[in-house]
Amino acid sequence: MMNNVYGFWALFVFWCGSLVGYLTAGGFAFAFISWSVGIVLACSVGVQLFSLNRIEFDRLLSGSRFFAGEDVVVTVRVRHRSFLPLVWLIVQDEWSQAGSERPFYCRRLVFPWFRSSFSYQYAIRRAARGEYEFRGFEAVTGDLFGLALKRKRAEKAERFTVYPKPLEVREWFAPAGDSRAGVVRPPAAVSGVQATGVRDYAYGDSPRRIHWKASAKTGMLKTKVTENEAPLPMMIFLEAAQSPSLPAMPDKGELLFEKRVQIAASLLKFARENRIEAGLLCNDAAKRAMRLSRHADLQPAYELLAGVKPDGSVPLHKLLKHEAAFLNRQTAIVCVTSALNEPLVETVRELHCQGWGIHIAFVYDSPLLSWHDREWARQLEAAGCAFSAFRLPRELRDGEGGALHAGA
Repeated sequence: MMNNVYGFWALFVFWCGSLVGYLTAGGFAFAFISWSVGIVLACSVGVQLFSLNRIEFDRLLSGSRFFAGEDVVVTVRVRHRSFLPLVWLIVQDEWSQAGSERPFYCRRLVFPWFRSSFSYQYAIRRAARGEYEFRGFEAVTGDLFGLALKRKRAEKAERFTVYPKPLEVREWFAPAGDSRAGVVRPPAAVSGVQATGVRDYAYGDSPRRIHWKASAKTGMLKTKVTENEAPLPMMIFLEAAQSPSLPAMPDKGELLFEKRVQIAASLLKFARENRIEAGLLCNDAAKRAMRLSRHADLQPAYELLAGVKPDGSVPLHKLLKHEAAFLNRQTAIVCVTSALNEPLVETVRELHCQGWGIHIAFVYDSPLLSWHDREWARQLEAAGCAFSAFRLPRELRDGEGGALHAGA
């Protein structure tokens, strides 16, 4: 299309006048003007007729699997068969994240001239967890004088998924006596066991299990590891709802949710590496679930976690009470949450009385656990539940990480 229609026609009328003057009066001035303006008009018309008629795009990603926080490097290859050299060309690649209407773009200005093919790269910096879809390319070129522009759009749909990045879990222990969460002692062997090693102290470990000599030597609290500790199947309950304590800070609630997803992914990876049966239940709107199994490949679990959103409406304690009826009592229940409340404590107490072992993985944002959270933790441990606290990392609290933008 003509970028400036009125300017083009004005120039065309001027060219006609100069041509008439040259034919009637002659002279160098009329000849120079008519030839110069004629070349400009010919370039503008040529761009419309002969450029970008056959152009192809290819997109190549830097890998087949990506984790949150990594850079996704995209290589774009462009091939064209235009009859005229392309003095300049703007190529735009467009993509979006599943569940979001906001599109993202990467535009690149290149000067192909007589080259029929070229390539360039750009990066999606620190990609956030989720599913992404490329929509297509748009190419724009024009003449040197700004009179004509031509656009060409090519649909090139492609999808890729960014998985939650799991943390390294060296060990997963129940920090209190008879509680059966993660790696625990069978109830029949609680007394009379021998310590076979030590590990780092975890919040909630009983003072009776602290190895004081090892703690004094290392300067850090150490906990005894007993020979009777054995892995149990693990069912992870992931809370997919923003914390009610942050109603005016939805972004903070989403960051807490991302940390919960990361912990769930870490536990699934730990279970697979240690050949422990593991499953996942989530109270999001889609009610995503993964039954207990020993996965040879973590991809199905990561795919599930990549698509989960904090849009749940069913409270965690209701999901816990409902689904526990279908679980074997030899299954360790791990609840990953950011909200401690009385219904959850009552549900945990009830399930513990029925024989289940439960571990609460609590994700919080404040520098220290609040008085209310410490009180809930005390009540949970008194009810027979193991409790671990995970603080939101500083880089996430400051809003770094998870931001999506394109760069060269």
